[in-house]
Amino acid sequence: MAGIFSSQMAGYPKLFVLLCTVIAFVSAKVPVLDVDGDYEGSVSEKGGSVDLNPPLKSLHGPICGYRITNKRHGRIPFEVFMIDELTGEAELRARRPLDCETEDSYSLTIQAVACTGEQSERGTVNIAVRDVNEYMPEWRVEEYSGEIQEGDIVDAIISLDAVDRDCSPTFGRICSYRISTPDQPFTINEKGVLRNTVPLSAQESRNHVFSVWQRTAAARIRVRYS
Repeated sequence: MAGIFSSQMAGYPKLFVLLCTVIAFVSAKVPVLDVDGDYEGSVSEKGGSVDLNPPLKSLHGPICGYRITNKRHGRIPFEVFMIDELTGEAELRARRPLDCETEDSYSLTIQAVACTGEQSERGTVNIAVRDVNEYMPEWRVEEYSGEIQEGDIVDAIISLDAVDRDCSPTFGRICSYRISTPDQPFTINEKGVLRNTVPLSAQESRNHVFSVWQRTAAARIRVRYS
């Protein structure tokens, strides 16, 4: 009986060494970002969570954090919050409100950091800043003047120009202009070009003064005859 017990115990050191080797191999495994290509994301100018595709995860956890660096110079306005160390799931968030008009995109490098200290290869995160409607359209000048020959139809008497400082086409584009003074013999197109719709007579009026609106403000228009 003693001989059988001794022979069983004799195999334990080899089993222990094998087990330690497997544990060491697993522990030393380098984490891998769970992404094919680059991460693509977007975030509101107001800040908050970055919508990433695919979500931020890593293989060969547990993952204790992520290291991010800015491909451009300057302080990184983003930080990573861990959600699940085992799967490496994490969330990228803006530290503060952003300004699309100053910088409308960011390109970061990211590495997963295992709890053993091992780091993954670098990946790229491209983040677009989603515009928020902050600014109202403004006229470049408050009053426009033009002159036409009496009796002529002119396709482009004046070109009006309003600007919007929002960075995106959704909020930064002037969509239309409107003549707000009633019963005017003029029309204006979406590009701000003013034309008369009938021949004008100096006997009726030496000039026309009226207002044109874009979305939020009016400009004063004066058209004279010569």
